[in-house]
Amino acid sequence: MLTKDQQKTYFEHIVFFTLIVGLVYLLFFKVVFFTVILIFSYFLSESVYPFVKLTNRIGIPTWVSSLFGILIALSLIVFIFSLIVPVLIQQINKLDKSIPQLITNLENILNHLYYSILARFGWRREVIVFLNNLVSNIQTSAPSFALSSMFSIIKGLTALSALVIIPIISYFMLIARNYYRSSLKSFIFNILGENYLNVFIQIYEMSIGYIKGLLIVILIVTVLTYIGFKIVGLDYSIIFAILSGLAYIVPYIGSVIAIIPPLFLAIAINKSLLLTLEVGVIFISIHFIIGNVVAPFIFSKTINISPLFALVAILFFGELYGILGIIFAIPIAGIIMIVYKSFEPMLSKRRGQND
Repeated sequence: MLTKDQQKTYFEHIVFFTLIVGLVYLLFFKVVFFTVILIFSYFLSESVYPFVKLTNRIGIPTWVSSLFGILIALSLIVFIFSLIVPVLIQQINKLDKSIPQLITNLENILNHLYYSILARFGWRREVIVFLNNLVSNIQTSAPSFALSSMFSIIKGLTALSALVIIPIISYFMLIARNYYRSSLKSFIFNILGENYLNVFIQIYEMSIGYIKGLLIVILIVTVLTYIGFKIVGLDYSIIFAILSGLAYIVPYIGSVIAIIPPLFLAIAINKSLLLTLEVGVIFISIHFIIGNVVAPFIFSKTINISPLFALVAILFFGELYGILGIIFAIPIAGIIMIVYKSFEPMLSKRRGQND
């Protein structure tokens, strides 16, 4: 029989766990746009904070240094995008015009593959049906894919107009940095207590560390892939380099899927077996090193979950919430582990007292 104190403790655990689940669901699946805005604002303010801290030492007011620092950061971002975006748009337009030729080349390659290899096994009828269905599906889906991509770009540009608020939020985060941090900690401490405050701090550190690490990995993979593809002369190298980097948003699965487009392009457009092998070697080498050396080193101090648990989380949340579930599966799994590890000693202690 549980005492009143034990009943109260278990009730607190249940309430806190429900609160965490509710916050995760709300932030990751219901107000995603708000969450993204808040994350970008936070990282912009944190990137400017060292400059603000330095200028404060020489007597410059915080509001002046914060404003000046954000303007410098935004100017740098605009400069980088002004170099990348025109090239990216040019390659996208060029790729769009190459789609009909790509489909024709693919059909010829598949027919050649059939006549040179597969026909020897007596699968003539089955292979012809397979090839016809494959080419027909590509021809049917290519226009719809291009149309959906266009609408996605328009939607993305519309969303970018809302990101004007990011510098404003970042500015106020810098101005009230110490105040909002201490106020939030005091609020959680006074309402929930020290144990739960520590859990929130661990979740915060894990989430921010994971996002920082993910951004670093994406940047490294993108740069290395672009350099490698550029060296071997693959067309649309910047497109596939960006896709290769963004593939790390979906751990384990993303890097496998991201290798398909450049290999497909090397075969269908360039018609070069050597280029295909070079692209495959570059891609596999980069992702092998990043996946087995760099990424574990970066994420080891922020999130510590087994690959099996990560894959189960990706499949589970992907089934529930689609692409958003896949993207947020790892941080959610990390939050689950933090909550479990924080509560497990307390629960074990209670069980020991009951026994």
